[in-house]
Amino acid sequence: MAKTAKLTERDILFCKNYIIHMKTTKAALLAGFPKRSATQQGWATLQKPLVIKYLAKIRKERDARLHLDIDADYVMRRLHEIESFDVTDLYNAEGALLDVSEWPEGAGMIIAGLTLDERKVPNGNGDYEDRITKTLKLENRTQALIQLGKLQGVNAFDTTLNLENLEGVTFNITMKD
Repeated sequence: MAKTAKLTERDILFCKNYIIHMKTTKAALLAGFPKRSATQQGWATLQKPLVIKYLAKIRKERDARLHLDIDADYVMRRLHEIESFDVTDLYNAEGALLDVSEWPEGAGMIIAGLTLDERKVPNGNGDYEDRITKTLKLENRTQALIQLGKLQGVNAFDTTLNLENLEGVTFNITMKD
């Protein structure tokens, strides 16, 4: 009689932690794997067909519960918006940052942070004036472009070298980032 494969309690706990943290070692540790082998055990767990299926199931349930409609098209659109946004659209003709209410639609999605620094500075007349410095931190456009290229299969960043027909031996050399 064939033994039916089944997820263990540890596999289930690993999966639940993995979709929260998206870190294999952390999920393995939280699932109770020993620290010295958590990375290897986590990786091995991620390769199990039943774990792969279960992860897909609980991701789908989470997405439905949170009303998320995130798929490959959404990710690619979002990466394209980040990569192609013209930051000059946030400034007026004099070079001053526009009020947030005047920003073009979607501009807030590319802003990773906004810092205001208010200080008194000498004005040259022996007096001080208030000066506010606004610093915008944008999403990483280079990383967005790289991810977009990878998703599209552009291979602009492919560092794989294939050498074939060298006396019947094939080499496949991949350089890691």
